[in-house]
Amino acid sequence: MTDVVWLILDSLSYSVTPFANEEMETMPAFKRLADEEGIVYSEARVPGLFSASSHGSFFTGYHPSETGMHYINPHFPGNHQTIAQALSDTHDSFIITDNPFVHKGLADTFDYNHPLKLANYQLFNDKDTSLADFEERSNSSSLTRFAKFALEGGKPVKSVLNGLNCALHANLEFGPFQARLGFSGEYISEKVESYVTDRSNNSLIVANYMDLHPPFDPSDEALDRFLPDVTRDELPIDISGEELQSYPFEHRLGLLKASAWDLDRHLGPLLEALIAQDAFVVVTADHGHGFHRRKRFEEERIHVPLVIFSPDQQADEIAHTVNIIDLPTTTMEALGRDPNQFPGKSLLKVDANRISITESIRPNNQLSTQIDIDTDQTSDAVHD
Repeated sequence: MTDVVWLILDSLSYSVTPFANEEMETMPAFKRLADEEGIVYSEARVPGLFSASSHGSFFTGYHPSETGMHYINPHFPGNHQTIAQALSDTHDSFIITDNPFVHKGLADTFDYNHPLKLANYQLFNDKDTSLADFEERSNSSSLTRFAKFALEGGKPVKSVLNGLNCALHANLEFGPFQARLGFSGEYISEKVESYVTDRSNNSLIVANYMDLHPPFDPSDEALDRFLPDVTRDELPIDISGEELQSYPFEHRLGLLKASAWDLDRHLGPLLEALIAQDAFVVVTADHGHGFHRRKRFEEERIHVPLVIFSPDQQADEIAHTVNIIDLPTTTMEALGRDPNQFPGKSLLKVDANRISITESIRPNNQLSTQIDIDTDQTSDAVHD
C-alpha cells in the first residue's frame, strides 16, 4: 500500500500561482516539483464557494446540496462516508488544521485529529445549529425578535462563548500573536512529515494550511519581493473580515502573494520528502480568494490549483476542465481500491473536458449553481 497525503492550501486562487503565469514567482519550489514529478491540472474547479461546502464535498465526492454541509449549515451530518472511513481498514488517518469548519463533524471521521486551538476549546458543538434562522433574524427589523431568538435559542450566544473561550486559552497556551494567526506552514509541514516517517503503518493525512487565509503576516523578505514600495504599517497585517476590504486591492493581493512565497519555503521540502517516499500526494485549495467580490461565481473564487504526485504516473499537464470533488474516487483508484465507493470519475484518466458544478446555498435554501462545461463556456442557474 501507499501513504496518502492531501495538502489543502486554503484560499489560494489559481491566478496567484506560477502555473497561471511563470513570471508569478510566488511558489517556485512547488512549481519546480510539479513540473518534474506532478500532474498539473490547469482548469480545476471547486464544488463549493466556502470552506464548509467545499470540504464536505471533496471529502465525500458529493455536492454540498447532497452532503447537507454548506454556508447555511456548516456541520457535516454524516450521511455519506468520507475518504478516511473508506480507507479505515488499511490506513491510519490523521487530520491537522485550525479551520473551524473541518472540526464540525468531518474531523470526527479520522482516527487522529491533531489538537490545534480551535478544536481544543469549543465549549459547544451543536451539530444541528444552522445559520439560516440566524441570518433571517439578523436581517429582521425587529431587534426584539432577534434578541429573543439569540437568548432563548442559545445558538448565537454559544458561538460567542466558543470564540471567547478559544481566544482566552489559545492566548495562554500559544501566546497572543500565534493565537490570532493560527499555526504556520512550517509547523504543519513538520507534523505531516513526522506522521509519515515515524510510523510503520500506512497513513492517510489531510493537512489544511491557513497561511493564505486572512489575517496575513508575511515575512519582511516576502514583503520586499511583492510590495517593495509599501511599508508594513501601511498594510492590513493581522486584519481579516470586512475591515480587510477597505484596503487597496493591490495591497491585499500583494499580501497573499507574499504569504504564498513564505509557505512555499516549507511546502517544497515537505513535497520532496513525500515524493521520495513514494506517497500519493494531492495539493489543491478549497476555494480561491474573494478580494474582488464582483459576483458570486467569480473566477478567482472557483478556479484553484491542483497538482497530483502519484508514484505510478509520469509528469503531465491536463488542460481539461475538472473538479476536485473527484479526489476520493481518484485516491481509491491510485491505491488499487474500488473507486466505485464514491461517485465521480478518477482524475488520473482525463482525456476531455468534464462538466464541473460549483454550488452556492444561501438563506431560504436557495441553490445557485455554475456549470463549467469547458474553459470557454459557462452557465448559471438558480433553483429554489
